[in-house]
Amino acid sequence: MAEAEIVFAFDARIDRPVCPVDMPSDHRKRFASAGMAALEAVFAHAAARRAQAVVLFGDLFDPSRTSPAQAADVAEQIETFTAAGGMVVATAADADAAAMLATALGEPPGFQVLTPHATVTLTHGELAVDLQCDDPRDVQIAAHERAPVADTSPVDDDSDHTSAASGGPRAASAPPGSLVTRGVVRGQRDRPRVSLAEDALRTTWTLPSLQPRNRYEHGPGTAASLKLSAEGRVSHWNVFPTAAVSWQVVRTVCSADEQEEELSATAAAEVEQVVAACETPFCVVRLVIDCEGDADRRCRVSRMAPSVLAEMRQLLETPPADPARSVAWCEQVEADPEESLAAVAEADEIGSSRRFPAMLAAEAASWPLASAGDERIDPSAVVREAAWMTLELLEDD
Repeated sequence: MAEAEIVFAFDARIDRPVCPVDMPSDHRKRFASAGMAALEAVFAHAAARRAQAVVLFGDLFDPSRTSPAQAADVAEQIETFTAAGGMVVATAADADAAAMLATALGEPPGFQVLTPHATVTLTHGELAVDLQCDDPRDVQIAAHERAPVADTSPVDDDSDHTSAASGGPRAASAPPGSLVTRGVVRGQRDRPRVSLAEDALRTTWTLPSLQPRNRYEHGPGTAASLKLSAEGRVSHWNVFPTAAVSWQVVRTVCSADEQEEELSATAAAEVEQVVAACETPFCVVRLVIDCEGDADRRCRVSRMAPSVLAEMRQLLETPPADPARSVAWCEQVEADPEESLAAVAEADEIGSSRRFPAMLAAEAASWPLASAGDERIDPSAVVREAAWMTLELLEDD
């Protein structure tokens, strides 16, 4: 029996393109189509690999806010794939949400919506793969041998194949086959950044959103295919890129006496290098500048940032000589908010008491903030950024 292959894709969110407000219109169009382009990449990969199923878990789109054209485009992708014999499975929070999604798509054949505590079973030869989801952001997988199929053919009294115990056909039913593989595919959006405890009895695979909407989302935008061997064991987890837009952070250093022209020249070289290595058609660049723990330098960078930003945008507006190279846009220039406070905390003491900036930095490093109000945010990052803002205000006063 040939291997079974299932493609998993998380959080298409077709109805939610996100775009910086000051971006030129031609770049905004790329954002508007990025979600659909990522979904098309998933179905193209699944068709090329002749996958048995595509599982679109997380948020496919919100039927109450998506346009008819967007829903029709998604339905067309589903119908094309299922017409070739595949199955498409989506997830929903409850039965009402599942009904709304199916109705918005026109209830295409071969399409099923998985709700909590329900099961969708994919069959492949003697192998059955059960899909379940208690949370639309997770898909649990259990592959097992299929129960023997009943033999209802007429019995020949002279046949040696007649059951001695019953004198009739072989048993009409049998208990389900033994479990071969158990695992869960987990979406990363709106989850804590700390690693999650894994069930010892299953394997956990994680996926980011198909198309990141901002720089805070996990990962570059990927989907994956899970290949099951003829015996039902996982033989390969293959991740492939889907994003049409990526978010790139470019880091550079501002020296003690560096001026605007020098900083722009240094930053331009760093940005060019990152854009040249980018693998998506379009990338949004955020330039962060390390000030080596100097609050005065951070204030100077903040004053230079608007001019440096204008220089970066002008640089990136020039069409690339290589048509295959990514088009880019600079979103922001700022002093690095993640810069360590260690240099300030270790400043020289004056007499028997430490200077206020050193005391503030030292306190920020150990401030007992239990929560930032959002499990996706690191509490220490909130305190560090607040401390830098305070130090910059004091320095710039």
